[in-house]
Amino acid sequence: MKKILISVGIAVALSACSTISLPISGSTSDGQSWTGYFTVQKFELSDGNNICSGVTPMGTSKIQTAEFTCEDGRTGTLTTNRTSMRGGVANVTFSDGAIGSFEYGT
Repeated sequence: MKKILISVGIAVALSACSTISLPISGSTSDGQSWTGYFTVQKFELSDGNNICSGVTPMGTSKIQTAEFTCEDGRTGTLTTNRTSMRGGVANVTFSDGAIGSFEYGT
C-alpha cells in the first residue's frame, strides 16, 4: 500500500510540472514584438500574426539550445541562458536572418 501511495504522489507531482508555464517576451531585429510561453514540453512565440513553436530545451546546463518552426515557413534556433532558477534571457535566430532578444520567467 505504501508503494502505491508513493507512486500516486510522484505521478501527481509530475503531472503538475507539465502545467507550469513561464512567460517570454522580446523583440526581433525586424521591429516585431513577440510574446509567448515555455512549458515542460514545448514553447511558443507569437508576434500576433505568426506562431513559432518548438520542444523546450531540457538539461542541467545554464545554456540550452532548441530548434523551432513557424507557421509562415521560417525555422530558427532559440538559445536560452538561465540567470536564475525562475528565468533568464534568450536569443533567437530566424532562417531569414532576423534575430531577437527575449526575457523569460519571473
